[in-house]
Amino acid sequence: NANDPFCSFMIDKGSRDGISVGDPVVTSAGLVGAVSELSEQYCTVKTILSPELSVGIKVQNKGDTGILEGDIKYATDGLSQIIYLPKDTKIKAGDTIITTGTSGLFPAGYLVGTVKETGAADSGISYYASVTPFADIRKLSSVMVVTDFEGKGESEDDYKKAEENSQDSNAGQSMTGPEEKGESDGH
Repeated sequence: NANDPFCSFMIDKGSRDGISVGDPVVTSAGLVGAVSELSEQYCTVKTILSPELSVGIKVQNKGDTGILEGDIKYATDGLSQIIYLPKDTKIKAGDTIITTGTSGLFPAGYLVGTVKETGAADSGISYYASVTPFADIRKLSSVMVVTDFEGKGESEDDYKKAEENSQDSNAGQSMTGPEEKGESDGH
């Protein structure tokens, strides 16, 4: 949608292709957003530039976590932001950001982007980090919709319980990856 500063777009796949509202949308570079509206033949994708989409994230190879959410002041430059970081955050420019997977809305470990800068939020109570997505949201030509993945629909509590159970009873078993459907060209 050319009039949307958050770069939402439509793809020519819908419910008849196994797609559901909330399904993550990715490219080979990283996370793009999630399906927000759906018909039988089409769906609308809300991107990670939008303040209406929140994604649990963490710094790759570190323990720092946060919430990725769009903001109009960053979206015009193709950026997103991590909000509500504590003042003692260790997140810094250059850090690689990935999904946590703990909400059940996005698979764990998907690449999101790189921290561009950090600073104090306008409130002065918390800190933020601006993020340059790995997927260039403003220049997409092809995306994939992830229709199923391990942990889909599980809350953080469910995720922790499943993780504990799998450590106890599934030692040595391999895990399956996400199922992707609906590669699509165009906006």
